[in-house]
Amino acid sequence: MISRIRASSGRTADERRQFFDAIAAVYTDQHGDPQTLLEYRLRLIREMLPALEGKTIMEIGSGPADHLLALISDSSVRGIAVDFSPAMIDVVRRRAATRQAARIFSIEGVVDSAETLSRFADSSIDHAFSVGALEHIPRKHDVFTNVARVLRPGGVFVCLTMNGEYLWHTVFGRIPGVRTRHISSDTFLTAACVRRLSRASGLGVERLGYWSFIPAGDMTEPLAGLFRSLDTIGRTLLPSRLRGGLLFSLRK
Repeated sequence: MISRIRASSGRTADERRQFFDAIAAVYTDQHGDPQTLLEYRLRLIREMLPALEGKTIMEIGSGPADHLLALISDSSVRGIAVDFSPAMIDVVRRRAATRQAARIFSIEGVVDSAETLSRFADSSIDHAFSVGALEHIPRKHDVFTNVARVLRPGGVFVCLTMNGEYLWHTVFGRIPGVRTRHISSDTFLTAACVRRLSRASGLGVERLGYWSFIPAGDMTEPLAGLFRSLDTIGRTLLPSRLRGGLLFSLRK
């Protein structure tokens, strides 16, 4: 099952690209304190990624590459930010240039589609990750297939995305009149979808579970408080319904 939610724009690839181009210069987390949420997501990613020293790591659907820039701590790691929005990649290149001038980072930005990764050769990437992007990509099977293609043997793909079985996505976010920050082509994977797509692409599941994501920017504060409480309950009871985020780690 892949869930959808009510939204108003972004049905075509050009519309989606225009949507992200338009927000690139001011892009920030709308669902809570950006730095707190970034640090939480980075802890999850680091738990699932192998050691990065001397490796090439790709962030798929990078946006401004907040996570990639934070993950790379020395120049032995080659970072590649991939996004289909030219404006987002312009932001990445400007941010990376400042750090590269200090000889701290080796990061490049590449405009490419996650559904093709056409700029990358087979077995050319050590590890890849994606945060909050997979839900925006229509042909998820193609993403899994091409991630498997570009990863080197033993490479890991880590993903934090939205949970398609989440109560907000299946019920509340579909109520007429509720406006969300999603775009109309967004779809949300379930754990069963991840297992099926990973098998089809030849990737093995190392970890599959849930993480805390509350779409507070789409809610009134009382409702956000309710969903925070439900998330706490979901850590032990009905996680597939009460937790907003789905995470997984796949190995080639």
